[in-house]
Amino acid sequence: LERNTHRATVDYNEQIRRRGPPTPMPELLAVRERLLRAVENIPLPPAPLDDLIDRLGGVEDVAEMTGRSCRILRRPSSTGGSRFGFVRRVSVPKENRKGLSLPVSEEEADRLNIVEKKKFMDGRKRVAIISDAA
Repeated sequence: LERNTHRATVDYNEQIRRRGPPTPMPELLAVRERLLRAVENIPLPPAPLDDLIDRLGGVEDVAEMTGRSCRILRRPSSTGGSRFGFVRRVSVPKENRKGLSLPVSEEEADRLNIVEKKKFMDGRKRVAIISDAA
């Protein structure tokens, strides 16, 4: 009985595979686009650390010594308000720029933290935020 059930399932899966992808339904595509546009406009709060950096003067005034490889920056938008944008804190070699979750070497993160520390110690940045990861 189990062998027959397995065979029937395998055959059914083959039939589905041979059909190819389904034809998109225009009304469902329109609903999907409306939902994606609506999600883009949801005013989400910024991440706490990014908000703190923004409130203390932005990346020009705040030395961030953390283990983060990326952050969200507030940027002026063309409509007069501001938008948030994703920015890498450390450079990634050109061949590794395919995704957001690629690991960054600890050495490069340490180097960035040393540069940020020096800017703070020299008085070029007024505030220092230091995490355990630094």
